[in-house]
Amino acid sequence: MRSLEQLAQRKSLLVARADLQRLRLQLTASQVRHLVSPPASASARARLRPGVARWLGLAIAVLGVAKLGRAVRLAGLGLTAYRIVRNWQRPPEG
Repeated sequence: MRSLEQLAQRKSLLVARADLQRLRLQLTASQVRHLVSPPASASARARLRPGVARWLGLAIAVLGVAKLGRAVRLAGLGLTAYRIVRNWQRPPEG
């Protein structure tokens, strides 16, 4: 049988490995969240894509938020329908 010291060392090693895995998972999740999430402020958005921000501001001013939201939703549905039809008509690969 193993001595109590060996068991205690093994237990502390397993705890340390579990903590390391947890920290690695948190770091990876944080990196993914940072890559996927949009910038927090409007100034950061304007710095990243000034043309998009300018056109979006113009569209909001002309159409209003509700109409622009409706138009974006309809465009998204249209693109989804287009992709479904396009993929449906494509012959199966293989």
